[in-house]
Amino acid sequence: MLVTTSWIPGGLTTWTHEFASQLSDRGHDVTCAYVKVDWLLHREMLPFRNVRYKMAWLRASPLNYLVTIPRFLSSQAHPRRFDFVVSTEAEGTRIPRGHDGQAIPHVAVVHVPEPEYIGAADLFLATLATGKNLLLSRFGGSERDITTQGVMPYWRWVQYLGRKRVGRASVVVCVSRFQMDAIRSRWKIPREKIRMIYNGIDTDAFHPSSDGRAEQEKRLLFVGGSNPRKGIDLVIEAFAHVHRRHPQVSLDLLGGWDWRAQKGEAVRLGISTRIHFHPYVPHEDMPAYYRRAYAFLAPTRAESFGIASAEAMACGIPIVSTRTGAVPELIDDGVHGILVPANDTRALAEAILELLNDPRRADEMGQAGRRRAQRNFSWDVIMPSWEALFEQLSAGGGSSAI
Repeated sequence: MLVTTSWIPGGLTTWTHEFASQLSDRGHDVTCAYVKVDWLLHREMLPFRNVRYKMAWLRASPLNYLVTIPRFLSSQAHPRRFDFVVSTEAEGTRIPRGHDGQAIPHVAVVHVPEPEYIGAADLFLATLATGKNLLLSRFGGSERDITTQGVMPYWRWVQYLGRKRVGRASVVVCVSRFQMDAIRSRWKIPREKIRMIYNGIDTDAFHPSSDGRAEQEKRLLFVGGSNPRKGIDLVIEAFAHVHRRHPQVSLDLLGGWDWRAQKGEAVRLGISTRIHFHPYVPHEDMPAYYRRAYAFLAPTRAESFGIASAEAMACGIPIVSTRTGAVPELIDDGVHGILVPANDTRALAEAILELLNDPRRADEMGQAGRRRAQRNFSWDVIMPSWEALFEQLSAGGGSSAI
């Protein structure tokens, strides 16, 4: 089996690593091909430490991105044929036939937060914007944030190629019911071709702290870097309000490529001494950050699932998030955390204060979240659905059997 993804810091790469590891642990012969996208200007991530599958590193440029995986498959299919290909992004847009001339069953996993129909004109403008911004960032001495100025236009390419990828796949796996409905309505994918399987969480590695919540330092946690979609601007503004009432509370921000804009805002608001900026953190080290947190903040503007929120739930941490995308599927308002309207800084701050002022309720929400994560998102619960899907494809059922 071949699993493919682009090597981009974030939940998608983490999911691919965890998914391939789970398949390997369950006895499957897995090769995971990570496509290093040269035109994305980000700091190199460290490889995962605990790799339990075959790993292939493939480099791609803007000119050969869509032929990198097909060429790799062609070279690998001569001595042996992959039974399945599981793709996660645009690298799966072109999957060649096997050495026997038969199509290799292709499962396209969709993690796009907000599927959009991108036409040729949109794509052309996005390409010009991406090239201009990346050139300015690399050669022009621009101080502009690469994440917002360079990478965001790139996602129009992801949307355009994503629609083509899922259209050509044997089966499309969506990671939430919200996303399944969005794919059907916006990309016009037939219902019989779609399967919904939630993302998985290692609930053994991500587990609650043994210390009681009352004894914990009041630390708030945000995971998502400087990506505007994750609501980092809302977090900093809300924390400034919280700081006035609870000056002893601190905030950990994880995952940023470039924190310059956020550091400047923290200085302007007078809260820089209470915010700790953490660039890329290896996934194996993440549980420690969750376990020392009092509450997890996820004021996302769009979400297909929310891996970080699910990990926080597995660690017994109450969540403050927004009523957007798939979030209400994961988090019941008032049970596992508090949901607020999107882009509402005041409501976000009030929800944080509500949890800080009621440790007992925060602890009850954390315990309920842990139970939810074990029941719905544990890999032990998720993987049987994947194996059943592979069995259907092996039997020749394809999408008609789903």
